[in-house]
Parts: sequence; C-alpha cells; structure tokens
Amino acid sequence: MDHINKILAIDLYSVAFRYFSVKPEDEDWTYRKTIQAINHAVDEIRPSHTIICSEGSQECFRREIDENYKWNRNKPPQVLLDQIARILSQATSQGFIVVDPLDCEADDALASIAAQSPEDSVVLIMTRDKDLFACINDRVSVFHRDQEQYHYFDENGCIEKFGVHPKRMTEYLSLIGDCPDNISGVAGLGPKKAQEIIFNYDSVFDAIM
Repeated sequence: MDHINKILAIDLYSVAFRYFSVKPEDEDWTYRKTIQAINHAVDEIRPSHTIICSEGSQECFRREIDENYKWNRNKPPQVLLDQIARILSQATSQGFIVVDPLDCEADDALASIAAQSPEDSVVLIMTRDKDLFACINDRVSVFHRDQEQYHYFDENGCIEKFGVHPKRMTEYLSLIGDCPDNISGVAGLGPKKAQEIIFNYDSVFDAIM
C-alpha cells in the first residue's frame, strides 16, 4: 500500500531536555536549539503533518495507580517551562499541530497517534524514550538525532537495540523496571535475563505460572 500521509510526531520534552541539560540557566538556549531541531527534522522527514506533543499540565493519572510514580523527579524549573511555552507558541505559528494534554503525558499522545493513524500513513516518532519503542510496527518507527546524524529504529532496529521485538517491549520494561520513572522491576533481574525470559516464554505470565 502506498503511504499518502507521513506523520512526524515529536516528543517535545525529550528533545528540549537534552538542550536544557547543557545550559540550564540560559533563558533562550533551549528555545532556540529545540526550534532548530524541530525544523531540521521537518526538513529531513518532509512530513505531511507535524505534531508537537508536550506534557500534561496537571498531575498524571498514573499517580492514581502508583503513588510513587516519578516521585523522584523535581518539578521542571520555571526557566524551562517559560521556554517550552515559547516553543509551543512558535510551533503553532509555523502551522504545526500542538498537543498539550491536561492529565496525561506526551507518551500517551504519541502512542495514540501511532495507534490511530490512518492505514495509508506512516508515523515517525522523534524521541529517546524507550517506552515508545513498543509502538513500532510496519508503519511506525522511532528516531532521534545524535551529532548531526539521525538514527532510525524499525522492528529489527528495536530487536538489535533491546534484544526483544516491539510487541514484547512492555513486558521487557516491566521486568527490568524504569529508574527515571521510579518504576521497580523484578529484583536481581537485568536486561540479559529479561531477554531470556521473553525469548523462552510466550508471555511474562507464563514465566511466573
């Protein structure tokens, strides 16, 4: 099937934080570098639609499930939030679609875009968040840019990077945990053992039965 629509979906905080960590006190650096990165990706991908996904402005619903979720993270500093607001305003002025949810995260918006995109489209998600590798399929890929070079991950790329198929990424991450989000995995179980379990069992539930 020919793909009529090429959707570029950008994880804004994933991109912006990378620049903010370089010059956290600068009131303009993150704004300028993030806008440059977005425009560079647009020139690279040549999408029919560009969607910028931000984080929710209210507490995420995941805290209702696990009160320890991201408790180890501080609130983003105002110097970053001010630049994020400017980025979203600039993105809107350039005609990009901006998704700024209330009580969910960019992950949720990006995963929804991947799942609900038309069958005649392809979706390229710009992020470094490993959670979103679970969205990869024959129409959805993940990519990021390092030192002027783009790195793309399809189903085979996910297997090469993590040792598991995208369809098993959720199980894989549940086994090893996610320190940045303060999500505990199985005690004493690392990536290699998790890969072994995924390889030998049809599901994690089969492994514990």
